[in-house]
Amino acid sequence: MSFIDPSKYTNPWHEPGYSRQTNLFDRPRYTNKFADGSRLIKIVLGARRVGKSSLLNWHIQTLLKTHKPKNVLLLSGDILDLQNKSILDAVSEYCKAADTMIDDMYIFIDEVQEVEHWQKDVKILYDTSNCSLIVTGSASSVIAQETSKLTGRHVVINVYTLSFAEFCDFHTRSQTNKKQGANKSEITRKNKEELFEKYIHIGGYPEFFSQQSINTYEYIKNAIESSLYRDLLNAYGIRNPAFLVDIMKVLADSLTNPISYTTIAKRVGLSEETTKLYVAYLLASQLIFVVHKKGKSHRITKSSNPKYYFNDLGVLQYLGQESRLGHKMENLVFLQLLIDSEHSLSEHIFYDTLDSDNNEVDFSRNDELFEVKASVDTETALKIDTIFGDAQRHVMLIAHNFLARPSSTYVTPIDVLEWLLPDQDVKDLM
Repeated sequence: MSFIDPSKYTNPWHEPGYSRQTNLFDRPRYTNKFADGSRLIKIVLGARRVGKSSLLNWHIQTLLKTHKPKNVLLLSGDILDLQNKSILDAVSEYCKAADTMIDDMYIFIDEVQEVEHWQKDVKILYDTSNCSLIVTGSASSVIAQETSKLTGRHVVINVYTLSFAEFCDFHTRSQTNKKQGANKSEITRKNKEELFEKYIHIGGYPEFFSQQSINTYEYIKNAIESSLYRDLLNAYGIRNPAFLVDIMKVLADSLTNPISYTTIAKRVGLSEETTKLYVAYLLASQLIFVVHKKGKSHRITKSSNPKYYFNDLGVLQYLGQESRLGHKMENLVFLQLLIDSEHSLSEHIFYDTLDSDNNEVDFSRNDELFEVKASVDTETALKIDTIFGDAQRHVMLIAHNFLARPSSTYVTPIDVLEWLLPDQDVKDLM
């Protein structure tokens, strides 16, 4: 048949003798949403290499347990673009060649932003059939701008790099795969501090566990540059993409501190207007996230400068900014708050001012306050007691090392590993 791409290249389960993959790592936080029972189109967004395609593959392998292989179709946006073929044409040709009904189909489209008029085709498929549709995209702002035709028909699922809990789980399972027959308790006794130090340094790109040998620096470099020089260059026609890296370096250097467009512009040698556009592009790629100062009624205080955090701690290695542990921990806590949030991106996470002395708290989310420290000694504990006690505001104090603990009833101290692994006894990871 003329339409051979899905069957031969992206859909190996259509071939005779195919054996279903059983060694994939599940991420239930996301895959449970794929099988929520609704007909809504699932639009899976995230930066490149965060594991969107792997999540699709996991769900596909699950479907193959109970569904005919020919009723599961994965389309590549990149290949459809090269073939100059529409989604509708691809699906129609496939159903005819495979002798299957579209109503029985589970259709997956990877990197959908590469296909022209994708939203029109997806809408038609949704409106005229009973098929299931899941699509992924890397350029989130481009996808968002193009979903107007899908109003009421879709749900967005934002995917991030591995949380620390997922990192520990992937580590345990990868060790189990390497040591067939090994006792699980012996593997999970890996020192929690070693795992934490590794996560803080290399971050949580999932492929670190699926490839036998990988240079983490080169991998992170390729992941970032594919976003900068492919997605953003194609989407916005940026003339000087190298400035995007320069801006990221400035933001890494000012990590945990508010920074203005004026300051960024001066340091990279761009106009303030161009800097605003470039920062917006970086936000669109989900390589960075913005946290504004909290105003009244949970709204942004536009008169104050925002803070910026990165989508993965390993990005700091690529940028040559091996930040202090306290800075990395603040970025880590932000990412965990983001992952746990039911809202889109970071729009409901703020930093806040407690009193007239402008004492700040690192994060505010749904009226909960979070303060992050690498280490808490006696002086720090007393200071935190005073600040939050005087303000009469309750705060969760997250730290890696407690040399002293605050005594105020307004302060709840918690070890960062206990906070990151709430369903586990951290001693069991030792």
